[in-house]
Amino acid sequence: MVHSTRSVKMSRRFLEKDFKKLENLKASTAAKYYITFLTLEEAMGNNPLVKLFNGNLDSVIEFIDTTYELRGERFKSLLVTILKIPKYNNLLNEEDVTKLRNVNIKNIKENKEIAYNKTTTLKNLIKWDDFVNRVNSYKLNEKSKLKPHDILLMKLYINRMLRDDYGGLNLIKDNDNLDNKKNYYNINTHEIILNEYKTNKKYGRVIYRLPDNIVNFIKKYNLDDIKNKYLIVNKYLNPYSELKLTTRIRQILNKLYGGVNRELQLSINTLRQSKITQLLDTPGHTYKERENLADEMLSSVDLQSNNYKRVED
Repeated sequence: MVHSTRSVKMSRRFLEKDFKKLENLKASTAAKYYITFLTLEEAMGNNPLVKLFNGNLDSVIEFIDTTYELRGERFKSLLVTILKIPKYNNLLNEEDVTKLRNVNIKNIKENKEIAYNKTTTLKNLIKWDDFVNRVNSYKLNEKSKLKPHDILLMKLYINRMLRDDYGGLNLIKDNDNLDNKKNYYNINTHEIILNEYKTNKKYGRVIYRLPDNIVNFIKKYNLDDIKNKYLIVNKYLNPYSELKLTTRIRQILNKLYGGVNRELQLSINTLRQSKITQLLDTPGHTYKERENLADEMLSSVDLQSNNYKRVED
């Protein structure tokens, strides 16, 4: 337990490790929470946990609301999560704990409504069939703006529209002694093995085989060289973290669609929206098809029409 302003300051150094110890919180989510904490700390100019310990919850909430408006949900969720860490159980009194949770729930509900309204007002930025065609017809050569690893990444998304889970696929030759905190590509069985991803508590370990066209692409460009250690690497042969993968995907999409880095607001979510919109706009599609797509995307049927659907021209 934290018992003084000094103990709060001292404990803050171990916050990232404390997040990782929380049950049902995967490592990548813990890392994102820690980055969110650092973002809030930098914006406030001091440690927000000290303010909470000293009874300044209202000023922290006001700062978050003023600075981030409805985007402040992630910072309130951060604080609610910190209170689950045993040493911070006494950070707020019971009344303030309830207040923080209520304002967070209110933000979550408001953002869900905003997300739903987007499904009926925002245009579909990428047509799925057009995206598939651009990737499959892209000519790779020495002058190409995109490299084989970039096109492979896009082909992986065409095959299975995940989130940011392709950045750290360890190359292996068998499925023995797998680490439940890592993801893999088996170069002998051509299987992707997912252990660490956003909804792993629901779906558990996921294993699926890549189709021959992608396997052949990997072999053609020698992308499964075990010496590289990872299937998807940058120009320095290093794997992408989730945040860097997200940035790289935005850059790839900009180049595929004729823009420059950060010019077009295209992202992994843009692709997910496109894939879902294509199905939902298909006359006569079945609920089973929606379930199958949700399972493929490791998501849910509800999120399809409440978050990802976009308006076709």
